[in-house]
Amino acid sequence: MVKYLELYSKSWHELHGQMKRRDDYPERTILTTWQISFDEVERRDIRAAKLLQLWGYLDNQELWYQLLKWPGWENNRPDWLQQIAANEISFLAAVGILLDFSLVEQNENSDSYSMHAVVHDWIQASVNTRTHDDFLQTAMTTIGLAVLPENTGDFATIQRRLLPHLAQLLQFWDYSSDIQNNKDSAIYLYSLHMLGCLCTDQGKLDEAEQMYQQALQGKEKTWGPEHTSTLDTVNNLGLLYASQGKLDEAEQMYQRALQGYEKAWGPEHTSTLRTVNNLGLLYVSQGKLDEAEQMYQRARRS
Repeated sequence: MVKYLELYSKSWHELHGQMKRRDDYPERTILTTWQISFDEVERRDIRAAKLLQLWGYLDNQELWYQLLKWPGWENNRPDWLQQIAANEISFLAAVGILLDFSLVEQNENSDSYSMHAVVHDWIQASVNTRTHDDFLQTAMTTIGLAVLPENTGDFATIQRRLLPHLAQLLQFWDYSSDIQNNKDSAIYLYSLHMLGCLCTDQGKLDEAEQMYQQALQGKEKTWGPEHTSTLDTVNNLGLLYASQGKLDEAEQMYQRALQGYEKAWGPEHTSTLRTVNNLGLLYVSQGKLDEAEQMYQRARRS
């Protein structure tokens, strides 16, 4: 098996096509060997097998226990994930089975685990095609819920660890069709919003816009256009449009957010005043200095 792993300098498709039968595994290819291993993992602990499938939608280099915690939404995890992530002992038990079959390995001097790239591609190509939407939605929710607010102490470290997973998810996510199962659930919509924040921070503005637009459509349908969660996404879209130079679209978003916040929270709430400040900055960019002064004066009086 080691020889085949070394051959991964070639493309996956070339490797897949050129794999030859091994003398010590008559009538079996290396792919068959992996399938036998996966089937045995599935027989021993279906949760460990599902963890491996989930991993197929994430980056292969770093998976750690805290990533699966879903802070604030623990009870919304799928049953199998809830059991694995209930405590670190359960997590280590599931990972231990994958280690036994050499499907993953522990990273040196780390609490995280990795999967060889060729095994990762095999999971994607041969296993995950059967249950694509369910695991992709779980993967997106997992990464979205791991995004921290900017004022959090570990923000920079966690963001750095999440970026490879974000890049992997973007290869799978199709905005035009999106995930059909539970696509309007609160947890998924919140995750999309947070993934939009992560994309924005990394300058992936087109992807951020798609995430925010999908989250906005879902929130409008689920909670209505004036719900404060809906308005948060509206405000973030305003920030994004301003970054893209779409100033008229940004103004529309800010005005909508401002009116909604004033109605929901009142004129002096922090969310309201934040949008007032955003409008002031935008008016300066548009050369509307009188309007900008009005916004700044209002923010100062509060």
